[in-house]
This record gives sequence, C-alpha cells and structure tokens, in this order.
Amino acid sequence: MMVGAVKEPNVFFDMGKINFGPLLIGGKNKEVVSIKNMEDVPLTFNFDKESVRGELEYSNSLMVEPMYGVVPAQGDAKIEVIFEPKTSQRFNYNINCNVMRRNRPICINVKGVGYVLSHSVYLIGRPTPL
Repeated sequence: MMVGAVKEPNVFFDMGKINFGPLLIGGKNKEVVSIKNMEDVPLTFNFDKESVRGELEYSNSLMVEPMYGVVPAQGDAKIEVIFEPKTSQRFNYNINCNVMRRNRPICINVKGVGYVLSHSVYLIGRPTPL
C-alpha cells in the first residue's frame, strides 16, 4: 500500500490589500506588489480578467501588469496595479490570481474612490450661477 499527501504550493502576495484612497477622475496611481514563491520550482500565474475588470459600472478603471507570467523558484514576480478612475464612485475589487498546481487562486483586495471637483461662479447680487 502506498500513501501520499498533496500539498498546495506556498505562493502568496506580499500584501493582502491596496487602498488607493481618493483620486480625481482622469488621474492615475500605481502600486507594486510581489507574488512570492517559496517552492523549489518555478510556477506560472495568470490573473482572472473578470476580477480585474470588476463591476460593469467600474468602466475598466483598474489594470494589472503583467496579467500572466512565471514566478521563479524561491523568488518573486513584481506586479503593477494601476488605478485610473473613470467614474465618480467607490471601487472595491477582489483580484484573483491563478497559480499552477494550486486548487484555489491567491487574492488581493483593491479599493479606491474616484471623484470630480465641481465649481460655480456667482455674480454679486445675483443668486443664480452663471
């Protein structure tokens, strides 16, 4: 009789969440995270496109580069997470990254707020905006 144990690879993000905070619509901010591989073999990864796209009303305000690649053995891969809000609202993404030989993806939470500045000009003695 032969007995074996299956163990998922020890691969993880170096941080669990990113909070971009408020950012003007049309602005852009970037954070760099790492995928750490504690195994003795290189492992391929790819991000789930739907999780990066997020909700329909988010209008593709988040990008991840690269979307796929290889994490070297006992090494890491740098990932750029770029937030460029296109609408005025709160954003909350749960990005999934599939890693070879793992049953479940590794995840990172990304939040941000898109906003616009509004202004009005008034003529003294006139109560309506120009």
